[in-house]
Amino acid sequence: MDKIILKGWTTSGLTSMDQMFARSGSRLLEVDLSGWNTRSLSSGQAAFPATLSVLHLGKDTRLDPSYFADEPSKGGAVESAGFTGHWIRSDGKWETETDDELGTDNEQLADLTNLRRFKGGTFGWQQFVEVSFEKNAPTGVEVSGDPVKVREVGFDASALKVVVPAPMFNAKNYRCSGWNTLANGLGAGYVQGSTITGLTRGTKMPLYAQWRSSSVPHTPVEPLPIRYKVRYVANAPTGLVATGSVPDDQFEVSPPFKGVNLLHYSHKVTASLYQVEGYRFVGWDLRADGGGASYQPGEEVLLMPGVTILYARWARSTTPISPLPVQYRVRYVANEPAGLSATGSVADDVFQVDPPFKGVDLLRRERATVENRYQVVGYRFAGWNSRADGTGASYIPGARLSLMPGVTTLYAQWAKPSSPVEPLPVEYRVRYVANEPAGLSATGSVADDVFRVDPPYKGSDLVNRARKVSGNSYVLDGYRFTGWNTKADGKGVSYRPGVEASLMPGVTTLYAQWAKVVAPSAPSIPAKPSPSVPSAASSASPLPRMAGDNGGLAKTGASIATMLFMSILLLVSASLLLLGRRNRSSNGRSNLVKR
Repeated sequence: MDKIILKGWTTSGLTSMDQMFARSGSRLLEVDLSGWNTRSLSSGQAAFPATLSVLHLGKDTRLDPSYFADEPSKGGAVESAGFTGHWIRSDGKWETETDDELGTDNEQLADLTNLRRFKGGTFGWQQFVEVSFEKNAPTGVEVSGDPVKVREVGFDASALKVVVPAPMFNAKNYRCSGWNTLANGLGAGYVQGSTITGLTRGTKMPLYAQWRSSSVPHTPVEPLPIRYKVRYVANAPTGLVATGSVPDDQFEVSPPFKGVNLLHYSHKVTASLYQVEGYRFVGWDLRADGGGASYQPGEEVLLMPGVTILYARWARSTTPISPLPVQYRVRYVANEPAGLSATGSVADDVFQVDPPFKGVDLLRRERATVENRYQVVGYRFAGWNSRADGTGASYIPGARLSLMPGVTTLYAQWAKPSSPVEPLPVEYRVRYVANEPAGLSATGSVADDVFRVDPPYKGSDLVNRARKVSGNSYVLDGYRFTGWNTKADGKGVSYRPGVEASLMPGVTTLYAQWAKVVAPSAPSIPAKPSPSVPSAASSASPLPRMAGDNGGLAKTGASIATMLFMSILLLVSASLLLLGRRNRSSNGRSNLVKR
């Protein structure tokens, strides 16, 4: 892993970043902390590995020089990798300076983040490209003038441009007609004012002066094809011999062409046919020690005219590719009052998360704080705190603590029995995480639900505190929200909005759960059964269909015609019944008259 993005996470309760990203063997290149507030950190010793070259920082991200495992060097490995050893902001408006009074490069970057006006930004090791202009004197001809090197620096080398200057050399009876990537003039050609672009970090490209006799009319020469060769070297581990072979990959670009078309020509890397007993092939690299650009078979490599060498990289067959377990450690410090010593001990609480895991599984890991075993004569234990002076986050034993990978330190707090200490309010926080499927991003937000229990209280008042779960405001195209869960993978306790959750003091994280929205299929039209006995309804002309009528009702299966027929039949029956009653009433009155 060479990049980790943590901008969506906060650092509430985090007190230490000691070696957080600089685990043994780490080759991490880029870290995004743009959403982090590191103001409350008490320690971050060697948090970043020596390989780190890009940092994304937020307005509340504060750095200290001790956070860096190493200072970017001037020259050496850093230079060979295409860096100058200075930090630069992505907009180019700030960079570290070579001035002992301003401190080292890491100290200058840390000082910048601690200014009140600091607004965050992206910072990286300054990259460079270099083009040198060589005399390339004709045989027996003396050329005056000194070779020139043009060096351009910036945040991203691919955006740098080198403009070819006017010829700076002179020779009797000769004139400089331009420049070429090859001394014999058969490479890519450039003239004064040409712009060289597309250079990669650390490129050092020589251009050779091309000379024409002033007394001989110039005869244009048809350019020859430009040849490229990729040589694959076995690069077996020391003392071992590789078997098999990988032939050179050769091709050429025929004229007509422009100089820019010849630089960084794209070509796919071939597969390895080498074998080393006890080792497995893990890819190709531009450097034998693995410190250059790495390529897998089938990936495209950018080539310069001439020969490019790729070295096979090997790993022992027993070496697993899967990531190592990630360890968490909660350190409990006695933190005795000045001049006193505590007895007893509290062991570090150490646990780990074994692969496979997702990045989200490693952040904000919850753990209950342990009971205190320290004793100080004349004092009573008053809880744990994330800072020694008690101004950080407070925790009673058993309260849940949100952890980041690495070491988190909690300090015992002490009070004299004779001077009772008013207990602090106990805070609860429910954090709602969007938990989008991989590769997707949700819109909207759900605010943390924060409340507290004020003293006086009993211990039983703080455990399993009931709180209604909030509704969802996240939106994810193509998905519907199905509820909240205490685990990102949905294997924890599930809650619907409005349902009461039982909370412990500290932070409880609930993860949104999603289901894909499936487009409804068109309802099937049931076949209309043929009546076994002819009736008036069956002999009647069918009713005309209305717009949108599908010939049936989805739930009952009865046709509209059948329903209308039954309605008419009921009306006729009711009319006959009413007519019969009227006749009986009329006959009754007639009988009375006769009598």
